[in-house]
Amino acid sequence: MLKMIVADDESLVREGICNILDWSIYGIEIVGEAANGEEALKLSREMHADILFTDVKMPVMDGLEAAQIIKEEQLDMKVIIFSGIQDFEYAKKAIKVNAEGYLIKHLEKQELIQAVKEVTRQIEIEKNRKEMMSKLKEQIKENRIAAEEKFLRNLLLEPLEEERKVVDKLAYFNFPFPLDSKFLVGILAIDDCTDNEILKEYERQLMAFSIKNVVEEVIQKTTKGVCVNISENEYAIIINCAGKEERAEKVFSCITFELARLLGISVSIGISSLKYGLEDMRSAYKEAASALQFKFYIGKKSFIKFSDINDKNDSMISFDLYRTESELIEAVKLGNVKQAEEINREIFAQLYKNQGKIEYVRNIGLEIVFTLSRMMNEFGKLMEDITDDKLTIFQKIQTFEDIFDLENYIKEIITSVADYFSKKFIAKNEKLVEDIKDYISKEYMNNINVSSIA
Repeated sequence: MLKMIVADDESLVREGICNILDWSIYGIEIVGEAANGEEALKLSREMHADILFTDVKMPVMDGLEAAQIIKEEQLDMKVIIFSGIQDFEYAKKAIKVNAEGYLIKHLEKQELIQAVKEVTRQIEIEKNRKEMMSKLKEQIKENRIAAEEKFLRNLLLEPLEEERKVVDKLAYFNFPFPLDSKFLVGILAIDDCTDNEILKEYERQLMAFSIKNVVEEVIQKTTKGVCVNISENEYAIIINCAGKEERAEKVFSCITFELARLLGISVSIGISSLKYGLEDMRSAYKEAASALQFKFYIGKKSFIKFSDINDKNDSMISFDLYRTESELIEAVKLGNVKQAEEINREIFAQLYKNQGKIEYVRNIGLEIVFTLSRMMNEFGKLMEDITDDKLTIFQKIQTFEDIFDLENYIKEIITSVADYFSKKFIAKNEKLVEDIKDYISKEYMNNINVSSIA
């Protein structure tokens, strides 16, 4: 229902207006009466009225003055002015204050109905227009956000567009990056991202929104920069380094702390070296990605700078993997669990020292498993009888985010297989002892010795 205030200094006139129509038929409710323009304004503001039905001549403040204030304050309401004087000057003033109608008292009922219908129609039109504009603004906002993210991803992943276009987009999106700016790029990755697979889609979307919101909040409080979602579990953060580089690096540290504190999320960040000019944005992204890869060796909750890994020696420290694997298999066959675990620890210690390509390390893990599987087949046993099946093992090895989790998983498999052989030998030895005891009990009266028992 639309709310209407009736203003007239004569109470009988106000009563007549209130009773002349069944206002509810026209979707109107009279929520207040006023004896002058000042009271009418007060009520209109308090009641958030939609329509002011007011006389012109009233004490304290007349209807035209009230209408003028409504116009100046841009109150969202319509004004219908009625008067006992048919004066052209009053009518002109009514037009100036945007009144919806200037009615003469003692008018025909049908004329009043027509004026009321016109006002309610105008209110409905404006309401629909506002709703449409609100939806359009929301769509523009959503499209702008999508366009911003696309532009940022292109800066990081694609060759730079011509300078004029880039400058235009930087200005349009109000990015804090002039063409010749100094900056760092960080890639933030969620640790244990496989846990997100059990979340429902709306939960994943909420998580992504929350992470980006926290990151942007930290940036706004401490420096200038932007954040863009690269994939479901990775975010690129670009920090303007107009000040000291060390200060920008502290921003990344603060981000990891706030995500853990507010969302309980563990993340790792790879950080590029300092770059000059947006044409280096792609190389900065690649450096950050390379740095992040070293989380495999450093572990989760890592904070890795490209400058720290760039000096590493690419040459592998050689060690006789074939010989070490042979020793491992021999220990497993003998059921020597402790020795097998120690050899596995030595293998991964050497792999950690080398810090070679991650796929190489994963392949070593797979090679150990497949060697164990072939050995078990020789004894008529399948790997899945003791531990995970081969497909599950392969999938798990490919998803481990650091070398420590991979080492522990391979250790679990080795322990299970070695323990199986240990129990097998114990059972075999127990049977042999029983056979010896049985032989002695039968032949003890004869001349028996160790050689005859053997």
